Amino acid sequence: MKFLSLLLSFFLLGCSSLTKEECFKLNWRKKGYEDAYTAYPNKTYEDLAQHCSEYGVAADRAAYQRGFQEGTQKFCSLETGRTYGRKGRGSPEICRSVEAFQEGYNRGLEDFCSYRRMHEIGRKGEEFPSACERAMNHHQLLMGYRDGRSEFIKKSDQQDAEKGLEEKRRFLLQKYNMTQECTSSFDCRRKDRCVFGRCDASGRSCTFANDCEEIRGDCRAETGWVRGEHYSVNVCRY
Repeated sequence: MKFLSLLLSFFLLGCSSLTKEECFKLNWRKKGYEDAYTAYPNKTYEDLAQHCSEYGVAADRAAYQRGFQEGTQKFCSLETGRTYGRKGRGSPEICRSVEAFQEGYNRGLEDFCSYRRMHEIGRKGEEFPSACERAMNHHQLLMGYRDGRSEFIKKSDQQDAEKGLEEKRRFLLQKYNMTQECTSSFDCRRKDRCVFGRCDASGRSCTFANDCEEIRGDCRAETGWVRGEHYSVNVCRY
């Protein structure tokens, strides 16, 4: 873990951040190893060599290449390839000629490029993975993806429709100064309020809310046009 943290720190610093002292102390073999182990292209060497040359520090290409080869052998393993394949990721450029990596990658890709996984990706509305374009069962994978995609579109259309209905409902409720709908007149029963010694609806004298009678209203359908479409909502009328 500590090693990977150091690699990340070095990577984030970048070549242009190196000072003259850091160029003098740079271990070119270790740098090559780090670049390979993080799947970073070895063209980093050219940038780094150019930068350090400005301080009069000569790069050690042979040492860098040795480290890079060692890092490539370590990083481009069978297990790393399988991990990349199972995630449907493209293979790193430095590993494409490493047989062990490609073997693991192809095995992992077989697990990833399945009908179930493509169906899941389609349902999420994601794009068909380019890593599965050349799979032997490509036709089956497309079927899984399209089935999932159809469910995604159907769900999206349903959500849009429900959202549209909800917007219309809120518009009409606001229009009729109501906060909620009713299904029957029973929903329209409420206790009158005692406001400044008077029942709000009847005007009778009161001390407490219990002194006021229950108000009963009717549940009626009110209609209106919302965005060019006719819509109705049930509201209480008193």
